[in-house]
Amino acid sequence: MLITQNYDDIRLVGTPPNAIGKFGGDTDNWVWPRHTGDFSVFRIYADKDNKPSKYNADNVPFKPDHSLPISLKPKQVGDFTMVYGFPGYTDQHYTASKLKFYIETEAPARINMRTHTLDLMKPAMNGNDTIRIQYSANRQALPMHGKNGLVN
Repeated sequence: MLITQNYDDIRLVGTPPNAIGKFGGDTDNWVWPRHTGDFSVFRIYADKDNKPSKYNADNVPFKPDHSLPISLKPKQVGDFTMVYGFPGYTDQHYTASKLKFYIETEAPARINMRTHTLDLMKPAMNGNDTIRIQYSANRQALPMHGKNGLVN
């Protein structure tokens, strides 16, 4: 059984600048290990009794009953280590058949889909600075395509 509690006052604490993941160009940033700085840190706020509350300037950072301790002592053999943020998969070691499928089938389909999406976004972005700014991250997330259906 799980017992949950919803907190509505969640605030952005920090996020790295977008440029942190842009150094070195695509050659450096699209191979493992990589770090794109695509994370944010949020904090839960509660009322003075540590209970859920809608946003209020008087709310204070939530204090959990327990949290994972962080040790600053030198590590020892057998100490627990938590690795955070592993991407879960890589396409760096495709088999020949998988690579052929990707080049001949999957990539062209994705390029077609993304081109269609970009074509829908472009008129709105070109006609309004607010919309252009709001959609700029979405546009950057969609890879552009070049000749022969290859993703740049």
